[in-house]
Amino acid sequence: MSAEFDPIAHFEAAYSSRQEHPLTLAGNPYKFEEARRAIARMLEATKAALQFEQNTPNGDPEDLLGDCCLARERNSWAREVLAERLPYVLGYMAVPGLEVMGDEKTSRVFKEAIEGCILPLSADGLELPDGKPVLEHLAEVLRFASNLSDHLFKVSGAGNV
Repeated sequence: MSAEFDPIAHFEAAYSSRQEHPLTLAGNPYKFEEARRAIARMLEATKAALQFEQNTPNGDPEDLLGDCCLARERNSWAREVLAERLPYVLGYMAVPGLEVMGDEKTSRVFKEAIEGCILPLSADGLELPDGKPVLEHLAEVLRFASNLSDHLFKVSGAGNV
């Protein structure tokens, strides 16, 4: 897999970049919350793309799907999310955001889940055909990332801030 379409390489580059520009507000959940919102927006756009895919004869290719892409761009957008956008959000915002909150065990478990499950699933999705297959896979990956993030947000105590 070329580095351009390698979710793990994008995650590692984003994480390294954040280490060069560390978060400074110890205990503050803002960056982790920002990552959760970004994942939720991607999921909403994916759901809109799937809806468009099911109703293509009635859809306009210039329709805006969620707030992320035009209908005609849905396949390239889905691949970009799997390869680059989701790994960036996880590596630059989510993991460092959770780390700065100070719970090392939760941060480690989250990073291991990303590296061992979410990123390999993202890579698998890049092998699927355009249309419904890649969009359904993307929706599952984003749901998993969203549910895990939501759970860890609650476990970390950030939801009580």
